[in-house]
Amino acid sequence: MARENKLSKLSDRAHKVIELHAKLPGWLTSRNHRVGGYLTCLNTNTGVIDSIFKVAHVEREKADKYYRFSEEKAVRLLSRIEKPGDKTSHDSMNVDDHQYPGAIFCPHLNKILSFSGLPMYSDEACMFALSVLMIEDDEIRSEWISEIYQIYAQRGDGDHRKGLVVFTHLMTALHKEYEKDFYLDSSLAA
Repeated sequence: MARENKLSKLSDRAHKVIELHAKLPGWLTSRNHRVGGYLTCLNTNTGVIDSIFKVAHVEREKADKYYRFSEEKAVRLLSRIEKPGDKTSHDSMNVDDHQYPGAIFCPHLNKILSFSGLPMYSDEACMFALSVLMIEDDEIRSEWISEIYQIYAQRGDGDHRKGLVVFTHLMTALHKEYEKDFYLDSSLAA
């Protein structure tokens, strides 16, 4: 029952993050009418996928592709979190081989969260935002937000900044949605 509650909470929070992403300006997200996708949750303690589920609307002709990409990103990241120590699938992305960003390792949850369906930098930014919502402890949540900003800072300039900008806008939208600094208030994590 506890596992079902956690997955239900993950699904609810994922829908909220993706819904808020859809409300961001198109010039920011470059989403071209893409408003949903597939989320993979992989347990890093067991190496087993807890669930893969659809979040929001996915065009029928793209559903299989997004499902496969979401799973691939998570499995690829799992194989690289110990050596070389990757924190995101961005670290091993190879667009020529259809290996995109969009999976993040959240050590505080012992999970890899992976999404496919939005532009690649939005996939990742949404998973970072979702991970923030899933952490229950206020101090750990604050530390994780700092870690996320450090991950983005290490990437430098260029297209990689798109993810940082989307993440920052999502955090602002979540702040407005909940009318509080949710990452400093554990009442939302319960």
